[in-house]
Amino acid sequence: MQAQDAVARALGYPYARPAHRYLFSNGECQPWQPERIAALSALTPVLAVGSNAAPDQLRRKYGQDHHDDIPVTMGWLDDHDVVYGAYLTGYGSLPATLVDSPGTRVAMAITWLTERALAQMHTTEAVGAHTDYGVLTGLSLSPSLGLHAESAPAQVFTWRCRLGEFVGADGNPVALQALAAERRRWPALSQEAVQRLLHQMLTGEAAPASQAALSDWVLRNVQTPAHRQAHSVWMQRRCLDSGLRHFESLAG
Repeated sequence: MQAQDAVARALGYPYARPAHRYLFSNGECQPWQPERIAALSALTPVLAVGSNAAPDQLRRKYGQDHHDDIPVTMGWLDDHDVVYGAYLTGYGSLPATLVDSPGTRVAMAITWLTERALAQMHTTEAVGAHTDYGVLTGLSLSPSLGLHAESAPAQVFTWRCRLGEFVGADGNPVALQALAAERRRWPALSQEAVQRLLHQMLTGEAAPASQAALSDWVLRNVQTPAHRQAHSVWMQRRCLDSGLRHFESLAG
């Protein structure tokens, strides 16, 4: 991957997603086709908290040759928010994690996965190292997150960051600006803005003045695991764990 593409990937997280439900099939984002969707009982509803609702990310994870259709539904989740986790991924982004946030309503997606698709997704989520996989019950989900004319599922699954949440200079978590929300309790920043903030907090200097300077710093994190790990350890020393009351870990 060329340097420019690597930086774009790091700063583009959580990537663009359609505003409406769609079908991911053979590496492409396709219109919703209910007749092609397997029975509800055959699919596992998994919250796409960060980038997993984005066609570009699904394409990276599944390629062009994965033949199981993946329905992706869109809606709202009450009393939660999505914030940045306290580590840098291998591709240089601060990832997303779900937290309790009473009174907040956040845009959410569900990927409906076959057993094979779920197994493949597990290999991309660093379960046991960076995340825990588990089940969430007792959620208030909008009906649009269901399949066909079904209401929202009674339980859903997700990966949750096990390393805590990134904390901004004000001592609070930082929400993902890319995800719409109502009545947020914490500030929201884009990926680029939160990386500028992290750089400033790490160095005690002003945020990179130019895009080129920021790109150089991001690229160094992508290409040098030691730098990436050092920054992640620093974040974890001052991280928060805001909790996820209805989460029961199943693995990791």
